[in-house]
Amino acid sequence: MSLKRVLFLVLFFSAILTALPQKAFADSSSSSSESDEPEPYSPDEFPEWSKKVRRAEIITLGSVPFTTLGVILAYGTYQYVKGESVSFPNPFDSSKSYDEQQIKMILGYSVAASCAIGLTDFMISFIKHKHTQHKLEKIRKATEQPTVTPITPEEAGNLMRQGTLNAQNAQQEEPASPTNSTSTAADEPKSGQGE
Repeated sequence: MSLKRVLFLVLFFSAILTALPQKAFADSSSSSSESDEPEPYSPDEFPEWSKKVRRAEIITLGSVPFTTLGVILAYGTYQYVKGESVSFPNPFDSSKSYDEQQIKMILGYSVAASCAIGLTDFMISFIKHKHTQHKLEKIRKATEQPTVTPITPEEAGNLMRQGTLNAQNAQQEEPASPTNSTSTAADEPKSGQGE
């Protein structure tokens, strides 16, 4: 009887709490000229750490059913190998009943495994983020932007003339290259070969 009363009170208060925000928002929306359309989240609305914690939470809670199934299978296999069970375990068998101590142990291992999975994912994403930030910082340092100073057309003409003069001087100073003399010798037939 008391369970029914508790359930009734929970449902009653949840209905009241659900109706209160609707009334509050209904009053405020009638006075404002804004639309009832919700605004999408902006990319920088939540800090990066909260997104990572949320991801870890989702992975942890999402893995609980799978880890529970795995722990039940592992525990049943352990019992079978040890000789405490006559048949290989079936986790969906309703006739198999566990005592309170076994249920606590199975749930404890399941929660611990789920927390380990969530923490592992959190650490992997944290390390990947740090590694990416380190790479980007390295790229930023390696590719420093050159400073460009504008020049007048007269200065540009002087620089072009200087470059042309330097190139002409370099060509005049070069002696006859030895590659030209060897190529002419290679073209001449060797003695003893047909002319």
